[in-house]
Amino acid sequence: VGNTIADTIKVNSSKWKKKIKINRNYFFLTLHRPETVDNLKNLKTVIKSLIDLSIELKTKIIFPIHPRTRKKISKININNLFRINIINPCSYFDSLTYQKNAKAVITDSGGMQEEACILKKPCITIRKNTERPETIKIKSNILTGYNYKNIKNFVRKMINNKRKWKSPYGKNVSNQIIRILYQNL
Repeated sequence: VGNTIADTIKVNSSKWKKKIKINRNYFFLTLHRPETVDNLKNLKTVIKSLIDLSIELKTKIIFPIHPRTRKKISKININNLFRINIINPCSYFDSLTYQKNAKAVITDSGGMQEEACILKKPCITIRKNTERPETIKIKSNILTGYNYKNIKNFVRKMINNKRKWKSPYGKNVSNQIIRILYQNL
């Protein structure tokens, strides 16, 4: 019937549809997976490609940084790191607000792939695979791996795509689940 995340986003919309006083010309970035963050070569490639893209597209990057990621990023030498607006970790509702107002979501998170899809935001997933293949199939999401050129090219591609996909996560999912359970008990 779908995924209850669709209901969570809808039901709590009054908590996350706050006005953020920020220019909407930004990408929302999250990175936390060990394959991305603990591999310093991967981390450096990702950050360098995004900084270069930010400069090229004149687009800000807002990055609520995970504590482990902050620790790892301090170990790599990156020019122009100031181009990324690194902020403290944010709440779930603040994250939804940032996602909704962003040009695109760039992440290695599984849950954010779903949220971006529901919010009609293009998602660029910095991974080699995903447990959310439905988002790839409907073209709301794309996998980049850890390749500098792929990251840059796929971000450009996704921000220029039409957002005509239909969310595979359903509507009123919780009610449907309850109805099915009730009918079968």
